[in-house]
Amino acid sequence: MAPAMTRSFAEAVELLLINAEQLTELIERGGTQTDLSELRAILVDLRTLVERDPGIEMAIQDLYASCQPAVANKDAPPDHRRRRLIQEARLRLRDHAVRARPGPRAIDAGMS
Repeated sequence: MAPAMTRSFAEAVELLLINAEQLTELIERGGTQTDLSELRAILVDLRTLVERDPGIEMAIQDLYASCQPAVANKDAPPDHRRRRLIQEARLRLRDHAVRARPGPRAIDAGMS
């Protein structure tokens, strides 16, 4: 379901977070460039849905940046530090996103 079709802002944010979390878990296990591109699209959707906030913007950047090396080095042995960075970035994003307020796109779509 696309974010604009959900009933509330909170539901739209939660759906995007779930999708981002699933993709980051896939990336941790050896995801592809396509997975990283899908993650980027989800993070862009999330960013445009919420009110501008430096905390969430940084959390989005951190999550994407933590996933890039995992994709670039997917054939390397498991890197526990990299996995921890991804997991921590994912938690920071969730923490900021659940407290986010609707931005202009959400308000225009009638989300409350």
